[in-house]
Amino acid sequence: MLIIDGYQRILTVYDYVRGIFSGDNKVFKLSKSEKINSRWRGKAFSELGDAEQRRIRNTTIHAIIFIQEHPSEGDTSLYQVFERINTSGRTLMPQEIRNCVYQGKFNELLFELNRHPNWRRLFGTEEDNRMRDMECILRFFALHPDEVDAIDKERISLKKHLNQFMKRHQDIDGESREKLKITFLESMDLIMKTWGESAFHNLSPSDPNRLVKKFSPTIFDSISNATAMALEQGLALAPGDAETNRRRLIQDDDYRAAISKETMKKNSIEARISLAFSYLFGDGHE
Repeated sequence: MLIIDGYQRILTVYDYVRGIFSGDNKVFKLSKSEKINSRWRGKAFSELGDAEQRRIRNTTIHAIIFIQEHPSEGDTSLYQVFERINTSGRTLMPQEIRNCVYQGKFNELLFELNRHPNWRRLFGTEEDNRMRDMECILRFFALHPDEVDAIDKERISLKKHLNQFMKRHQDIDGESREKLKITFLESMDLIMKTWGESAFHNLSPSDPNRLVKKFSPTIFDSISNATAMALEQGLALAPGDAETNRRRLIQDDDYRAAISKETMKKNSIEARISLAFSYLFGDGHE
């Protein structure tokens, strides 16, 4: 059973029959999971037998349509419906739900940016089938200092904030879309060129001279937004060795507190971005 709203569509079945997944315009094939019968595993619709294709085309798919009437602005209730009814099978991650609720030009942009080679190297894995990598890209845009400054609450609900940001930009115009695209791509390219694949990695708690292999979302949102700000202002890297400056940043006690304690308090977000900007593009925080 599909659960959809009156304006957005879940196109999975349609895309499969059509043969192309609308999210990335690639050939749509079933996964090779052992949960799928070996007769259909890894196959596109066109590779199924005539009887199987006919059965799919003739199958009725029941749907429940939700339309949010109150409040009239936003789709907050739709997200909650997806979240609460999502109890059987594999529980959806927040970005997977947003991918259903907030279909549009901005969602398509996230798919596009997620394939950028330097971003893939910085995130450190192949594309995440749970969309955690796409959520990080959304986080980059939503935690830009201008966005954070506009929030009137001291403590931010990240999930709600990301939902609201994605809703506001759902049908983004071409010019704004291109601006966001350039900002992200240029930032990731500069970060990759300057600090390499470990740019968003933290210090090992047992050995301060070694970096852990795990990607840190809070280091990511601070360094990436500091980089975007520097590019916007036409600033060069801070004096000295770039990696040494980054190591000094992640050793700073105030920065470490801002990336690990109450990370979604407004002043914590502002502090870690400000410190990253100072160490990496300012005076080196002397």
